[in-house]
Amino acid sequence: MVTPAVEAAAAEAAFWLHDELRRNSGWLRRKWRERALRRYLASVVKAHLDALIAEPFLPGEQEAEERLAAAIEHAIQEAAHPDVEAAAARYDAELARWWRAGYKLELARRWAEWMRMPIHSCMTPEADAYDQQARAEWEELARRREAEREQEAERAVPAERGEAEVAEPPAEGEASKAAEVERRRRLLREYIEATGCSEYQIYETATKLKLHSCYKPQFREWKNGKLPADSVTAQSLERFLAEKKPPSAKKSKSSPR
Repeated sequence: MVTPAVEAAAAEAAFWLHDELRRNSGWLRRKWRERALRRYLASVVKAHLDALIAEPFLPGEQEAEERLAAAIEHAIQEAAHPDVEAAAARYDAELARWWRAGYKLELARRWAEWMRMPIHSCMTPEADAYDQQARAEWEELARRREAEREQEAERAVPAERGEAEVAEPPAEGEASKAAEVERRRRLLREYIEATGCSEYQIYETATKLKLHSCYKPQFREWKNGKLPADSVTAQSLERFLAEKKPPSAKKSKSSPR
């Protein structure tokens, strides 16, 4: 975006450049011509950078790089001189370093200014209430963690003294789940001992012979206690195992598990 101030600065710099190139047209004055080209490019790029810094919101780094490319292109078009385009290619890296340094300095200045600003001056009542609630929750969480650390330290004292620590009984839910898993594995073990079948043959009967509805994924979940006991799949498998009948002889030969 080229503002009127940038346009005026670029036009003034281009007028000065043409005058310098005209007065230093000899071969012996090539060093002065090079200095004039470098100064012209820096003047136009600085005008664009000043306009970017003056904006209320700084763009992101990618957009800032695009603005730099647009500033160099504007300098080339404003001068309308072949030496300017060649000089832009020579000083491209230098201009980019200068541009990025100015952009990052302004970004750091705004960040420091924001950090010095009282947070209550830019928060709505709703946001302030949310902030207070979040602070209270964090303080409560910190108190809980401190209490847990104290309890762990108290439990560690008997162990350091060589005293036997009384093991806490497992939770009711965990105990019932462990008992259910043990019941299922005992049922599976009794079926395998009675028929000589493998687990592979058991869940393959669901696919090939339709003797139950527990396929391999559901079989794994049932065995580990994840499949609910009141589900149709679990009940059909347990009925099949309770009968202790081997799969039909019509089933094709099963591959090893």
